[in-house]
Amino acid sequence: MPNLKGSKELAKKIIGLLPASGTASRLGGIPKFCLPLNENENLLQWHVKHLSNFCDSVNLSTRKIWMPIVMQMNLPKNVIFHEIEPTSMSDAIEKMSLESDAKYIIGMPDTYMPGSEGDFYRELCESNDDVTLAAFPCDENLKGRVGQILIDDNGDVLDVMDKVFDCEYDYMWGAFSLDGIRLDPTRSSPSLQIMDWVREGKNVKAIKTKGKYLDVGTVDALKSLYRDIL
Repeated sequence: MPNLKGSKELAKKIIGLLPASGTASRLGGIPKFCLPLNENENLLQWHVKHLSNFCDSVNLSTRKIWMPIVMQMNLPKNVIFHEIEPTSMSDAIEKMSLESDAKYIIGMPDTYMPGSEGDFYRELCESNDDVTLAAFPCDENLKGRVGQILIDDNGDVLDVMDKVFDCEYDYMWGAFSLDGIRLDPTRSSPSLQIMDWVREGKNVKAIKTKGKYLDVGTVDALKSLYRDIL
């Protein structure tokens, strides 16, 4: 693994977290992280591959029903599996954050960022801020359906809105890092707590990264995914 740790991170582990613990209530009960990108790789494998390039280890959570599928994916040896039935994304992330002195890089394994080549994970690892968001341009069809962010010219996050119908912020977050900060497992979405941290004056930054953000939670999004990769 390349040594990408800044001066703040020299004695600190960098651990990737991938919460793949959804109920698969959409897409006919198919877990989204299993959707193929090509004949050799699915969404979950894509995220694990890129996180493994920059992290000491990758913690992956999934539900009992999906564990046999995940265990057959031939994932790298640095992946640690957690069988979790979470109440929310924040709950899954917190249950995997077992080392209090580590820096955590959190990805969403039911998303895909064509054109990014996973570079946003490297940028999150290199950040020395308390909280860093990987910011992607928010397509018009995603506005009001995702966590949108307002960023100033210095990269400071000024506001976060989670699934607010009339929000017109041009950027959204698609992954993030936490350094010395913990998520509240009772909050339904990390976006809600990120805004709390902004209000509290914590160092919350955004990195505008390359690539396009695709959430594959709907049939229309699936069509967009396969238009991009075929």
